Amino acid sequence: MFIEQPLFLITALLYYFPILGSNLQANRPSPAIRLISMSLMMIPEAIVGAVIYFSSVVLYPSFAKERPFGLDPLEDQQLAGALMWALVMIVDAAWMMVVAAEWFTSEERRGRRVDAMISAEEEAAAQEQAVS
Repeated sequence: MFIEQPLFLITALLYYFPILGSNLQANRPSPAIRLISMSLMMIPEAIVGAVIYFSSVVLYPSFAKERPFGLDPLEDQQLAGALMWALVMIVDAAWMMVVAAEWFTSEERRGRRVDAMISAEEEAAAQEQAVS
């Protein structure tokens, strides 16, 4: 159990850094791939939360001791599963909105660059015609 939780954290960091890392990162996946990847990642996250929530027995016997706030171990586990299930969806949806916003702004920047190139070509063509 003491190795499981750090492994979850390390795995999450290894997965999410390329997806949500800085713009300076080389070989960063495209926004479409990042959105698809995050959407697919929601499935196992939800499954784990649901399994914990719907379990009728305490999954970690070492946690089967009196809990604060008057919850018995099974209620505490079900609350944790429900929080994991719901909060993961909310957090992932928020990150997906950030990625979508980045995607839209990058498309706008690319559109402005293309427009500027077209304008420059049109100006050059107009000047060439004026000289001829």
